[in-house]
Amino acid sequence: MKQPPGRKRFFGRYGGRFVPEMLIPALEELEEAFRRWKNDPRFRRDFAAALKEFAGRPTPLVFAANLSRLAGGCRIFLKMEGLAHTGAHKINNVLGQILLARHMGKTRLVAETGAGQHGLATAAGAARFGMPAMPPKARRAPVTMPSATANRASPWSSWAPTSSPSGKGRGR
Repeated sequence: MKQPPGRKRFFGRYGGRFVPEMLIPALEELEEAFRRWKNDPRFRRDFAAALKEFAGRPTPLVFAANLSRLAGGCRIFLKMEGLAHTGAHKINNVLGQILLARHMGKTRLVAETGAGQHGLATAAGAARFGMPAMPPKARRAPVTMPSATANRASPWSSWAPTSSPSGKGRGR
């Protein structure tokens, strides 16, 4: 589908950016930095090293003999993501975000999270690289993703010049 001029990042007639307006300049800065650094050999080498040495990548595949037998004899393997540092796949994204933030000259991180695993991964990665991180705020139920994002955007704005939002990238 061809996009009208000035509507990049919009997906058809229903899509768009779903972030607080105050975050748009930071997200544009982040996008520009990503485009600049994503293919840089040193950045890629640092990311690969962090995944291997800190996150414990690659996590193993385990043959599921009983499940394979129940499925009629095919060979089924399970990827053991729970063995990655912090117990989930979230650390992969966070390490890339932290390395990008460092290349951007940022000195602090903000963890936006709808679930605790992303905040845990951000805190672990920040500690590994010696960067302070603003942890997720305590919430009152029920909380929607838009309200959680707005909750994080407000305190983040006071850190904005030196911070990188370590979020999930929703709504792009």
